[in-house]
Amino acid sequence: MSGGRWNSYRTAAGARVSRTVWCSRPSPNSPRAWSSGPWTRDTPARWVAGDEVYGDNPHLRAALEDRRTGYVLAVSSTHPVVTRAWKFQAKALAARIPKRAWQRLSAGAGAKGERYYDWAQIDIHNPIDRVGQWCLLVRRNRRTGELAFYRCFSSCPMPMSELVRVAGRR
Repeated sequence: MSGGRWNSYRTAAGARVSRTVWCSRPSPNSPRAWSSGPWTRDTPARWVAGDEVYGDNPHLRAALEDRRTGYVLAVSSTHPVVTRAWKFQAKALAARIPKRAWQRLSAGAGAKGERYYDWAQIDIHNPIDRVGQWCLLVRRNRRTGELAFYRCFSSCPMPMSELVRVAGRR
């Protein structure tokens, strides 16, 4: 059975392009739906952003890393993250973030104006044979304290403000 995915991306010149990409297996749990087919050949994506169903999928993350495509993918609070020290759940790492590490940044304009949150970034373990930046991005609601977690990759070092910008577009 075939299915379509609505994809939106910006070209290098900044033009927004939206289209439907047809995949043979549209399930987000199928890495083939994202790592092969028209999306890989025709879509010049610099960044991919997505919800937990995509972020918790190690096959999708590996396929994007193989393409050297940056990603900011939401992950669950219990998502396992390997640091230089040990393996932790995302929420356990967030509990260790010192107050001075949080930065107030906008995730972009919303219906009621800029969407400001507190953000922190934690470097995570990267594969020894790979070049790039891997991190866990943590968003905290300034009023409720609710946390959201994003697993991030970029082929070269990126400032947290750029990762927040990408997270705000998902």
